[in-house]
Amino acid sequence: MMIVVDGTDGVGKSTLSRNLATHIGNPKQAITHSENTLLGPVIKNIMREEPLNLVARTILYASNLKYTLEKITYDKLCSKDTRYVFDRYIYPTLASHKAMSICLKDSEPLNIINKLFFVAMSEFKVPNATFFLYANNEERAKRVESRHNNTLLDRMSGSKELEQELYLDIAKLLRDKGATVYEIDTTKLTADEVNNISLELLRASNMCGI
Repeated sequence: MMIVVDGTDGVGKSTLSRNLATHIGNPKQAITHSENTLLGPVIKNIMREEPLNLVARTILYASNLKYTLEKITYDKLCSKDTRYVFDRYIYPTLASHKAMSICLKDSEPLNIINKLFFVAMSEFKVPNATFFLYANNEERAKRVESRHNNTLLDRMSGSKELEQELYLDIAKLLRDKGATVYEIDTTKLTADEVNNISLELLRASNMCGI
């Protein structure tokens, strides 16, 4: 079984992913780009030293995630007895880089990323449940203020606001595929409250037997 927690920076993805993994499975089954994937640490170091162009970044992140899914194997992801919680899936990679391309007003990477978007939406496994987390701009800025590992592109003015809007489009596409999608505004919620709401939603769907 595969549960995904997605959203832009500062909305509480990593905290919820860890909490869900602890409650419904195994903390070691909380998969993140930076910790449990083949290229995660390498990508992180590359971004600190020299930002890559948007197309290269998109392909690198997508390939990293695809390899991780292959390692887990399709059978485990489909099994109700094995529960994986993903802190970021393919959707933030697509939304964030598309948003940056739009803000840069650069049509070439935008055209390529749009093509990658539709390929990824068809090629990547649809999760059993996806949580899209949101927060208002002021609250997000407060939460990420102490972070120093974002690249110049990631801090680009306006891109994160646009990225959040793009998640609405992705959520609609997923629902059109019959996927289970939950949207939670974390602006005024504590981490415990977000976790409790998420667990209740999963219990109500009778998805995880919790």
